Amino acid sequence: DVNGEIRYAVVGDETIVGTITIEAQIYTVALNDSDTIDSISFDLNEDGTVGVQDATLFVSDYGTSNGRSDFNWDGAVGVQDATLFVAHYGH
Repeated sequence: DVNGEIRYAVVGDETIVGTITIEAQIYTVALNDSDTIDSISFDLNEDGTVGVQDATLFVSDYGTSNGRSDFNWDGAVGVQDATLFVAHYGH
């Protein structure tokens, strides 16, 4: 943790097996098998907190495939995404 940043370095031929997930108040960062970093922001309106306006945006995305609210990356905004959103509400 350097000034609030999470850093991960791959040294040499090191291979990442499986998935590494790091959770913070607003963001979840997942380092997957393809060595790419995906991040999720539960702060949909980007005002620094997860609140009522974000909930309004999430509800409008529910039942769609809108990527901003598809927190589990399954291609659809549904119950699991709502559970994740509620867990981060207020942060």
